Amino acid sequence: MNAIGKLLGICLGLGAVASSSAVAGSGKLSAGYNHINSDLTLGAIVTRYQRDVIAYRGVDFGAEGELSYGVIGDTTEFLAQEIEVDAQFGYGAYATAAYPLTKKGTNLFVRLGYARQEIGNRLDETTITNEVDGFAYGLGGNWMFTDRQGVRADALVIQGGDEDTDDLDVYSFSYVFQH
Repeated sequence: MNAIGKLLGICLGLGAVASSSAVAGSGKLSAGYNHINSDLTLGAIVTRYQRDVIAYRGVDFGAEGELSYGVIGDTTEFLAQEIEVDAQFGYGAYATAAYPLTKKGTNLFVRLGYARQEIGNRLDETTITNEVDGFAYGLGGNWMFTDRQGVRADALVIQGGDEDTDDLDVYSFSYVFQH
């Protein structure tokens, strides 16, 4: 299945979860930009859906799903050949814990889970796709300037899983819609 098909399937699945009345709490839909650092600098558009499920001792626990697709690439040299490197399709699923700072929804959060980011390497007409996938952890915050709208900034580390694969550091800034 191609990347667009995967993206559509996951979006439909997230939409079904978002509209389910079985899950209690508030939800946040966000869209923005991921700045991906490894040895190179790459960029991707990202969309997320985060839903609080339960509050316990002042902390909101929930789940989050994330989809991204690369829009900015970089170049490197290998054996005197220039190689174009692009972020491609990425996704993640996380457990979240958020500490509310205001009643509007401003909070600080941590997230732990699994993430996968595909990286395409192109030399002339040949493209090789590599994946960085594994345990992911991060922290960030949502700053709500109205009851429904705000911004989000966060940092995430995707561990490469083995000694041959570098970790990815992902810094993100997004617009947030809360419902």
